[in-house]
Amino acid sequence: MDGDSITPECSLGPELLDRNIILSQLIVGGCEDATTQLEWPSVRHDPVPKEGLSRNFVSPDIYYGKLKSSQQLARLICFRTFVSSVETDLNKLKNVAHKISSWSNSKHPNILGMIGATIYQDQIAIVTPWTDYLDLRGFLLAHPQVDRYALSTRIAYGIAYLHGKNIVHGFIMGGTVHMMRDHTPKITGFCEATLTSSGLTTASDFRCISYGIRDSTARWMPPETLLDENDKKPEGDVYSLAMTILETMTGAAPYEGLWDGAAVLKIANGHHPQRPIVHMPYGDKKANTLWTLFRECWARDPHDRPTALEVLGRMTEIVSGSWMLASCQCTPSSGTQQGTEAHIASDTVIHRQMSVDEILSHLYEHGCKDATSFINQPEYSSYPVSYGGFGEVYKGRLKDGNQIALKCLRLALDTTEASQKQVRNAAHELYIWSKCKHPNILELIGVTQHRNQIAMVSPWMENGTLGWFLSKYPEADRYTLSAQITDGVAYLHGENIVHGDIKGTNVLVSKDCIPKITDFGTAALKDYTLKFTASATTSKPGMSLRWTAPEILEETTGTTFEGDIYALGMTILETMTGEVPYYETVNESALVLKIARQESPMRPAGKIPPKDAKADMLWSLLTSCWSYDPKNRPTATEVGKAMRNIAFMKVSGQTLDLTRVT
Repeated sequence: MDGDSITPECSLGPELLDRNIILSQLIVGGCEDATTQLEWPSVRHDPVPKEGLSRNFVSPDIYYGKLKSSQQLARLICFRTFVSSVETDLNKLKNVAHKISSWSNSKHPNILGMIGATIYQDQIAIVTPWTDYLDLRGFLLAHPQVDRYALSTRIAYGIAYLHGKNIVHGFIMGGTVHMMRDHTPKITGFCEATLTSSGLTTASDFRCISYGIRDSTARWMPPETLLDENDKKPEGDVYSLAMTILETMTGAAPYEGLWDGAAVLKIANGHHPQRPIVHMPYGDKKANTLWTLFRECWARDPHDRPTALEVLGRMTEIVSGSWMLASCQCTPSSGTQQGTEAHIASDTVIHRQMSVDEILSHLYEHGCKDATSFINQPEYSSYPVSYGGFGEVYKGRLKDGNQIALKCLRLALDTTEASQKQVRNAAHELYIWSKCKHPNILELIGVTQHRNQIAMVSPWMENGTLGWFLSKYPEADRYTLSAQITDGVAYLHGENIVHGDIKGTNVLVSKDCIPKITDFGTAALKDYTLKFTASATTSKPGMSLRWTAPEILEETTGTTFEGDIYALGMTILETMTGEVPYYETVNESALVLKIARQESPMRPAGKIPPKDAKADMLWSLLTSCWSYDPKNRPTATEVGKAMRNIAFMKVSGQTLDLTRVT
């Protein structure tokens, strides 16, 4: 028996299933009714914003509140449930109730408990205890000296407990491991995955559900699950557990340095992650034993993998054993360190020995404004209004009354290479962003420190991300929006800046409905007066697979102007449809194969209809942006002029000739 497999399978339909029916079924199934346990005046009225772009990729709403009895903080995870057939889905509810009841009855120090279920904002809400860190890596950044072997053992303990109760998790990764300040890991993700697997929610893609997940979940998936995401078994959990322990040891996602698509190909071909020598040196017996365990957990044949209980036993032996550490230097020699820094005598260099204050000082000297004196300090929001892989976003106000966003970077202010690399990357983003002045580029007001973190200060965008804006205003002029986004990209390229991660979630919309390109974390500026060490400017960006040009996916090139054009074409398609590119293909390994076979997205006849002159011109432009040979793609200036012709000129039987766009 494989246990209660939790798998993401979604059936979308037009009807809302009555929340009271769902809640009653959950309570009958064994869930507690949390309605009377919450102090309702303390519950936030607005959810923490998230970047859900389409109905096929929607994450649940998250609210905060307090419990009556203890005044402790609690988290409300809300789901909007749709049905295609009330009779069919009522039957599904019984199975959902059973699975969630199994979770609610799970009592273990390394499993995040479930307080109960209730209804909030016309949605089913699952109430869980508050956790101090929403993901494993955020905790590791804040506590770099934690005993990672002991932490990994406690995570294995939680998985072994679940398997002992015949529960298969199905989504084990750092993003589904919350952390407490006392270093206790809390495995979560059951409720979201269970509701998604029922076919009762719009959240068909679990990748968006946990705020802590910043990389594709495919990096943790066993090969057998890549092609069939419904194939969730205990053996797959063991594979993912080993990847999560590797993540714990390194503080990075498996296959660090590879694109998501390249990582998927590695997994499909049975190629394991390379051993991280800095974190697991060859001369360390502890590390050698753990690496042997990893290889067993990653066996191609699932039947050759150890059980979770066996992994727990082996981890316990590693932690409690008397290990003799060989004499080895885990930090680079001074010569190696010097070799990794691109010193240029005439320019200032941001390097790993600099403190945050020193980095900010250099940024100020090179054009970044110190925003500290502009900000009305008491006007900060008490809670973050948004989470991301970078850290948190707070809402504030300038002294002149204008609202602002403070993007606080989750950085560990210590001297470890990992944390210093993140500081350099943050400085790199700030430096490039500070050079940009254009109506379709989000303004950087300046930089400050907030809660001991570097904070990028920008105007508050009332209409959120492009996808959120389109869902709120479906009648918006999408041709004009696309032309404005293209103008922003053309400006960047004119300034010799490659953005590197153009997509809808990196386009915010202002109160007056103007799109603003943001997120320069992966951008490359060809000519610097402020220099960065190699790892800050040459590390591979985390571009999303669906917007990634084939040559970048295949790692034949890094970020380029041509790669930006490919992504721009995908973003224009996203603007026209309100859906992510290749929305019909949820499985990422299947998507990688499509891109490798040079299959462009299908023409959405409902949004870009055939035999419509304007739509035909647009589709011709998009297909040219997606040319497999980068040399055949138009420039951003050419795309901009074409988009303006399409958006603002009357079209009567014209066809688009890019050779005439000058």
